[in-house]
Amino acid sequence: MKQFMTQIIVFSIIGGAVWGVSRLLRCRSLDSGIARPRKSSLEALAAVACSMLFIGLLMLRQRLRHGPTPGSGPRFERLSDLIPQLVVLVVYFLPAGIFIFKAREPLRSAGITRVNLWASLLIGAALAVLTFYFQPGGLLAELGGIELHHGIALVFYACVGFGEEFLFRGYLQNRFIAWLGKWQGWVLASVTMALVHLPHRFLIEGQSLGDSFIASCALIPVSLLMGFIMLCVKNVVAPGMFHTFANWVNELN
Repeated sequence: MKQFMTQIIVFSIIGGAVWGVSRLLRCRSLDSGIARPRKSSLEALAAVACSMLFIGLLMLRQRLRHGPTPGSGPRFERLSDLIPQLVVLVVYFLPAGIFIFKAREPLRSAGITRVNLWASLLIGAALAVLTFYFQPGGLLAELGGIELHHGIALVFYACVGFGEEFLFRGYLQNRFIAWLGKWQGWVLASVTMALVHLPHRFLIEGQSLGDSFIASCALIPVSLLMGFIMLCVKNVVAPGMFHTFANWVNELN
């Protein structure tokens, strides 16, 4: 509970700072271009379900072949190790892209836009550097130990970070907001994002269903933070960069 409350406090401070900087940089609001919010939200849920079902089947295949692998992450020895994640990246984008194209919705409706791009890059870069603050030795010590496999890992986590932020923040959250309102859409998309990690906890890490649920719920604060960053900048680049580096810095230890 103490760790949870610490997360809430730290993430609230970061969120407040992002809000202040986004106001200082005059981040613009923009028309989402979502003409039928309810229909588009239901389609977004269907797209997310299709993507997660396919990824879940891949996890089940890995579980059946190798059994649970608690605490072990992906291997980064060769560029070919990126192939499975590149497939997953396509799975993140394909169902959502089909619905966007079918509904003739603009890419900005999924957070892909030139609006606020420079502000988003600046905020994303600042948040990326911030992730090193919580690591032993700080930024210089971590960067000094980078090797080739860390570069491969960065590409891997960029696929994860930008893929998930596109699907859940740019695509799903924007539609929930258009349908239900800003705060309701933000919270619902953030909770959804956290809970879809349950299959990984259960199938890959071998946790019980109860522990998998608790571990997934523990991701809600950081999911809310990522969603709030998206609310501030209206561009998927900033949360995508933050997500990428938040995952990657752990690989450097």
